[in-house]
Amino acid sequence: MQSGGERSVLDSKSHKDVVYAVGVFDHTSNWRPLAAGLDRDAALALARVEAAQRGLGRMFLTGSEAPRDVVAITQSVSDG
Repeated sequence: MQSGGERSVLDSKSHKDVVYAVGVFDHTSNWRPLAAGLDRDAALALARVEAAQRGLGRMFLTGSEAPRDVVAITQSVSDG
């Protein structure tokens, strides 16, 4: 849940042609895609489930110990 002035990166203006992909960066920085072509809500739901299954929090500080995995949501423009 977000408080007062916090905003999600994905809270920006809604655009019909924007789609998202969800994937995992592992401890060696390798990208493993999980899904692509998702709408905003589906991408957020998948990322939350994947992060929970891996026991990951939502943020980490720069310079802190590297997390095991990082679940990431990337934005792209659909072809349609």
